[in-house]
Amino acid sequence: MDRDPQLGRKSFCCPHCGSFSQQNWGFLISIDVKPEDFPEMEKLRVWSRHRGLVQAVISPTQSVCRVNAELGEKDNPSYLSGFYIAECASCGNVSIWREDKIIYPVGRAEFWPNKNMPEEVRADFVEAAHVFEKSPRGAAALLRLAVEKLVISLGAEGKNLNERIGWLVKDGMDRRIAKALDVVRVTGNNAVHPGVISFDDNEVARKLFRIVNIICETMITHRGEIDKLFEDLPERDLKAIRRRDEPTK
Repeated sequence: MDRDPQLGRKSFCCPHCGSFSQQNWGFLISIDVKPEDFPEMEKLRVWSRHRGLVQAVISPTQSVCRVNAELGEKDNPSYLSGFYIAECASCGNVSIWREDKIIYPVGRAEFWPNKNMPEEVRADFVEAAHVFEKSPRGAAALLRLAVEKLVISLGAEGKNLNERIGWLVKDGMDRRIAKALDVVRVTGNNAVHPGVISFDDNEVARKLFRIVNIICETMITHRGEIDKLFEDLPERDLKAIRRRDEPTK
């Protein structure tokens, strides 16, 4: 099941909280607001709700409103053509769309978790995306925690992450995936030790998001797709394959 955000989709993984949630869609209208009125933004929010609108304040200089669907775009002269807004039923935050592209929250698209990522892993992945801009070091540490939970969900045994990765290798895991796991493990560990790895360049932490998604894609998505194709083979062929692979007595 595709969980990625998509224009008009009833449910998708929220780019704010990461949960797979229902999305309440609406159109956008504009409201003129003087700079000196922004301290009274709470009053404006109440004003908007009284008129069937839901106010979403993005920043001190940006404000948008979601028009309740029943109002209809024709009844609103300030309707913004081509702009849409989706409100997450789980966290209440909004994503704003221009045509079929998300324009808010900015920069989160590159950090969307793999659609098959386990929920407990997804939570840390999304939190890492939230702190990335302010603390790449913190994001790296959170991604290391996400990987720890991921290998546990895959059935790995061991006292720590290093041992669990080794267990997966002995169980037949592709050694290239083991390298990817070790990249996140070592980088995440060193993130809490100043001077070991430079995080002045955000690219170090940014690449970890991609690596974690690659691990999930290989270990979960691809495995699931292959298993499904295999299970769809005719029963007589499946029996023949099982006989072929039975241990020799």
